[in-house]
Amino acid sequence: ATTNIIRKDSSNMEERLTKLRNKVSPLSIKLDSYDGNVLSAFQEPNSLHPWALEGIDISALQKFNIKFSKSYNWVIIPHYDWRGRLIGIRRRTYNQHELASMKYGPLFMNSMFFTHKLSFNLYGLNQNLNNIKKYQTIVIAESEKSVLQAETMFEDNLTVALGGSNIHSFQMDLIIKLAQPKLAIVALDKEYNTLEEMSEYFMRLSHKFKHLTRYMEVVILLDVDNIFKLKESPFDRTINDFEKLHKWKVG
Repeated sequence: ATTNIIRKDSSNMEERLTKLRNKVSPLSIKLDSYDGNVLSAFQEPNSLHPWALEGIDISALQKFNIKFSKSYNWVIIPHYDWRGRLIGIRRRTYNQHELASMKYGPLFMNSMFFTHKLSFNLYGLNQNLNNIKKYQTIVIAESEKSVLQAETMFEDNLTVALGGSNIHSFQMDLIIKLAQPKLAIVALDKEYNTLEEMSEYFMRLSHKFKHLTRYMEVVILLDVDNIFKLKESPFDRTINDFEKLHKWKVG
């Protein structure tokens, strides 16, 4: 009897929390912001920028205000909320001494961490929201770099980044309540080699993105023809290779 009471109370609490979250619109929440003048300490992108050398257009780097720290060998990545407010700054190190411990992390400068909760934002949404609304389609990637690669590859950028391979409830709310697409294309990094692993990968992502299917069609990009290497993103190669990926529907 005690077990049943605990289960009932736990279920009721979960239900109340869900209802509370649904009452809080992502449009009403403002994360703390930072003074954008701090970015003036870093170099503007040019043809020698690490991501330019990897094929990203300089115009894409400029659009997303990507900088470079020559002294630390860091790519500087400002994060903006959908209103265009600077809510965090990340760095991607190309310093060989740091790579073993941390490739990405928050910028530390002037005795301050420019950090924010990645799960409370979608990188690129502020720049790409109009395109997403125009085409009623959103492409969901893992990293900021994928958003910049998409900017280079396609005439109209529809891509946002989660900041990892998990999608959180607040990010879903931003998609459902702000972007309001009819189609969501899940374009995460490849994490499988065999058909069995690919099937498990699909089922795992289907579970993560299931909630979105109540509001839109959701498809997951899968490398059925084994074009990409393990850990590569769908944006790491050519448009032709991207378009060869199969779209498997969730739901």
